[in-house]
Amino acid sequence: RYVYAVKQHTQAWQALLDQCGMRPAVN
Repeated sequence: RYVYAVKQHTQAWQALLDQCGMRPAVN
């Protein structure tokens, strides 16, 4: 459950950075 939440948070964070045009190498 916790890992799933972290995974979704990471996807949302990367999507936000994608909109800013900055996508770091963070999995």
